[in-house]
Amino acid sequence: GEEAFSRTLFSTNYGFDVSVQEYFSTLLCGGMGYIITLEEKQDTKKCREIISANDIRTIFATSSYFEMLTNNDTELLTKNIRNVSTKPLPSCMR
Repeated sequence: GEEAFSRTLFSTNYGFDVSVQEYFSTLLCGGMGYIITLEEKQDTKKCREIISANDIRTIFATSSYFEMLTNNDTELLTKNIRNVSTKPLPSCMR
């Protein structure tokens, strides 16, 4: 529902077509987006800190990046973060 997009991590470059869904699905539902830099996205520790500090609930990421970001981070995984990906997630990550 709409609440799922209440706090979304904006990590896709605005020049990339996927960013349209990332930005507008959040904004049209009245949500807030948190823009991160490429450097922050590449530093998974820093990215996890941003997610925790801002109570991020939605991430648009490939399955492999989402897995790398949440790998062995039980605190992050227990926050019910929703990954909206262009590829299906394995059932253990849904």
